[in-house]
Amino acid sequence: MHSEGTGVPSDRAAATPFGVRACELGDAPACVSIAGWSVQSAPEDAFRYYTRACALRSPVGCMRLAAVRRRGIGCTRDADEGWRLMAEACELGEMGSCAMVGQQTLYGQDPNPVEGHRLLSRSCTAHNALGCGAFGVLMRDGAPGVPADPVAAAAAFEEACNGRQWPACYFLGQAYMSGSGVTQNEETGRAHLQTACDHGLRNACRELAPAETETASTTAEPEWNVRMRSVTINGHEFSDVRSTCGVLAITGVLQALGRRVQSCNLGSETPRLSFELNGGRAREITAVPASGAAR
Repeated sequence: MHSEGTGVPSDRAAATPFGVRACELGDAPACVSIAGWSVQSAPEDAFRYYTRACALRSPVGCMRLAAVRRRGIGCTRDADEGWRLMAEACELGEMGSCAMVGQQTLYGQDPNPVEGHRLLSRSCTAHNALGCGAFGVLMRDGAPGVPADPVAAAAAFEEACNGRQWPACYFLGQAYMSGSGVTQNEETGRAHLQTACDHGLRNACRELAPAETETASTTAEPEWNVRMRSVTINGHEFSDVRSTCGVLAITGVLQALGRRVQSCNLGSETPRLSFELNGGRAREITAVPASGAAR
């Protein structure tokens, strides 16, 4: 009652002792709430209560414990343990975690496309937009052990586009324009390209009307399509990753490191990334082709 102001004025300080007691008695949502209130003021308490929530098999508790463990909030920083906890959250049913772990499994240090397919498929089946966007790219392009499936790719892109993953709208528009996995329909394709264009994907604007939109699209401030709290690649942890490349944020970071990986598949579009490396000063970069280097 005190935390939500039900019947009494909202008073977090008054609610805290009741929440702590509920957590101690095994109420996982209470543990999550108390931990969330403590992140800024008492990070060690936040870590303790998220640990308790995860031990009580709370999917959200494990997901948030993974985040604080990877960033070292109230605890020793441990990226590997953070990813293990994220995988645990996924197995408990937190589908955003499945999407994150699925991408890490596809593009991380030891790629496993088959396992990445399993995780992203599970996430998308549960209507997680981030997972559907990544699953669509995997199904469109295929990977070792995972054959391409244009029909599944188009269906995943549609789900992701409906969930406001704007790069998926662009990919879906391309599918309709070419008839890849769907019945070719230029009107429908242009509608999806327009949606992507309206949300900052400049290649979509160019494909709609190159001459008319080139000037306006190149001056627009990009819209960050995805933000990720943390991702570890080749022993380097990137925090607060933001990308105009949508669900392919991890791929973009790999490109920025100059590794030979699949491109963002946005034609000539140059993805922009913002991130913090190993706790250092945040910086914004432009990712270049895999054979180049970041600048």
